[in-house]
Amino acid sequence: MLLFEEKSRNYEKPMKASEDYYRYLDKISLEWGNQVRDILNIWFSHLPVEEQTEMKRRFQKDDFQAAFFELFLHELFLKLGYKITIHPDIDGQEKHPDFLLEKDDFKFYLEAKLCHFKSKEEAKRDGRKYKLYDELDKLSSEKYFLSVEEIKFFDNNEPSVRKIKSFLKKRLNRLEKLDINTENWNDPVYEDEFMINYEDDRIKISFKPIQKIVPRKTKILIIRDAEIKISHFYKSFLNSVKSKVVRYGDLKTPYIIAVNIFEPLVTTDDIIDALLGKRVLGYNFLKEKLVISRKNNGLMYSKEGEQNKRVSGILTFCSILDTNLYNKKLKRKRMILFHHPWAKYPFPKETLPADEFFAVNDIYQPVEKNISLYDILFAEDI
Repeated sequence: MLLFEEKSRNYEKPMKASEDYYRYLDKISLEWGNQVRDILNIWFSHLPVEEQTEMKRRFQKDDFQAAFFELFLHELFLKLGYKITIHPDIDGQEKHPDFLLEKDDFKFYLEAKLCHFKSKEEAKRDGRKYKLYDELDKLSSEKYFLSVEEIKFFDNNEPSVRKIKSFLKKRLNRLEKLDINTENWNDPVYEDEFMINYEDDRIKISFKPIQKIVPRKTKILIIRDAEIKISHFYKSFLNSVKSKVVRYGDLKTPYIIAVNIFEPLVTTDDIIDALLGKRVLGYNFLKEKLVISRKNNGLMYSKEGEQNKRVSGILTFCSILDTNLYNKKLKRKRMILFHHPWAKYPFPKETLPADEFFAVNDIYQPVEKNISLYDILFAEDI
């Protein structure tokens, strides 16, 4: 069985915002798509035959990133020389961890998890927006692009695309008959007169026309609306891993949760805050100086003290995507293991070719190995 079947492909258009990613990757004929499919097919062939049908189903059924991360981890630990059991049985448990990894006389369990910077509600809302954008992008204009400035849904009912497109056509036709210099667009007079605002009982959406340098009848190419996102990493990280902490009871062996973090610009300090508690700045009156301490609100330490000690550590990855496979971005990516300072079953130090953080006097200290994921996955020797 192949994850992507061998067939003729001749599609070269960009992916639509609401398009299913597996189906897009399966039809794109550009070189990067060929390379990604070839690599994923090789990795897929390394899975046990009895696991392939379910894995392919997950790739195809809108679970692409989760399925990809598990396939990535499977290949990564194969390259590291581990014997891998997928969804191993646990005595007295109906649930199964993602992997049991064994090498020499050492074994540990590994669970895969994604950490998105968007909540489920935000992702659902964005899905509605992108679906609408794809429909509006079917319009065309000779002189203008449209930039989405604001969009707001008033309820869960889908707005009438037909009405919005009809409204936009009329406004664009009007604009194209006028001679407008939008270089002075910041002038409120221009904005008030030529901004395109549509509103009904289901949606409010505003567009700013942008003149094309060279007039040409093309799609209006809706420019995706940009929003300033406040980071919710601490909350999204804890929500991602909490359910996995006690899911399998006492495994009586080291247990690692691997997390693929999709929020941009997350630092190791942010991860440590989520594990040990958020940093706070206070004043020590005895020493008469400012001091940094931590709140008792971390995954590994809370108001009750040390907790979740069945987890040996958190293995983090930063935005591991299938597109990293063709452009060698994996050369700049490493895995980082944060050891649980009070783990019931500690994970042996320097077992993995990962950067590691160990707790020394309740303070995490880094040990960097600087081994890239690309070197592990694609080099002959580590």
